Amino acid sequence: MTPFNNKLIQRTVLFIGSFAIAYNIAIAFHELGHVVAYLIVDEPIIEFVLNPFSWSWSTGNNFNIFVLWGGVTFGQFFALLPLLLIFKIKSTLFVFLSKLLAACAFLVNGIYLSLGAIWDFGDGGSLVYLGINTSIIIIIGSIYFLISFLLWSDLQYHLGLNKQTSLINRMTIIVGSIAPYMILIIIYNLVHNSDQIIMWTGLAVFGILTAFLIAFFGNLWTRMFKYQPTKIVSLNDSWKIFSFGLLIVIAEFIIFGTPPNPF
Repeated sequence: MTPFNNKLIQRTVLFIGSFAIAYNIAIAFHELGHVVAYLIVDEPIIEFVLNPFSWSWSTGNNFNIFVLWGGVTFGQFFALLPLLLIFKIKSTLFVFLSKLLAACAFLVNGIYLSLGAIWDFGDGGSLVYLGINTSIIIIIGSIYFLISFLLWSDLQYHLGLNKQTSLINRMTIIVGSIAPYMILIIIYNLVHNSDQIIMWTGLAVFGILTAFLIAFFGNLWTRMFKYQPTKIVSLNDSWKIFSFGLLIVIAEFIIFGTPPNPF
């Protein structure tokens, strides 16, 4: 195996683990955002469940517009907090994971709002049901989506994907890291949530297509601008990051199990 191919594999392994970590923390923060909103309106929390491949939820006796917005507002705020620490914590890995967390949170919340309002599911669908204009929800979701792309383009530099990186290699790393997770989402919901498999398959396919766009526009971004971070994530810890991402997934199943889908 050539040194170039070995680095390609290491970057992909690193990014698979990093994506699993950031994605699941982003989802956890989203649900924590709902919890904060419930606490503000003095509503007791009945159930809190995290699932790495399907629905996660936090429920009270009642939900309202404020609680529904809590996930994509308070949750997004929590996901941005680590970015404030990168000026103090100089670790290249911490900077990379902080940017990836923010990017995943904006992307997940943006897709969840926009497609939920269109397809009538999740917080977006519930907000429409409670009278919020669909266009407003889609606009806010789209803004989140676009912000995520700026972050995705920037953090690719930290993976060592620069102007010299070919589009095919960028696709291999970005799509090759995100697509397996999306495929696991399809498989899990096929087994445990088959009555909603069309929706989850659609979301997973949309996620894979988004990965292609991230790689494509990241390539354009690096060719248009001279900016490039000096710190690139060390590939020596690739398997450690991959293992930690796997542990997060396993831990969620151990702690929360696979309770019946309430939606």
